[in-house]
Amino acid sequence: MIRGVVNLDFKPMIPIRIHDLKNESHTVEAVVVTGFTGWLTLPHDKISELQLSWHEWGAAILADGSRISYFIYDALVEWDDQMITIPVAEMEAIPLAGMRLMQGFRILIDDIDGGLVKIARITN
Repeated sequence: MIRGVVNLDFKPMIPIRIHDLKNESHTVEAVVVTGFTGWLTLPHDKISELQLSWHEWGAAILADGSRISYFIYDALVEWDDQMITIPVAEMEAIPLAGMRLMQGFRILIDDIDGGLVKIARITN
């Protein structure tokens, strides 16, 4: 289970542990964004710090209709006590955790300042 908190700006924040090339773990705080269908975004400086491996180019259409292109990197992350390799999009903004990362999980957000963010595997 992943636990986080709603911050003062009412953004549901979760910690994501990412491993660098030396397999050292780094924690990044990311906003859970249900309108983002990707996995995870990170800014260029964090990608450089982690020395993530470039994978390919990506393209997207934003909510305002504009098109962007970006680099995609591979990252090894700890997710629900498992190590998984995911694509990370390079975006110069606060890190975003998208719905592909949440696939197969239930998201609970207590939308109050300091509220609980809980992401748990759906077990049926």
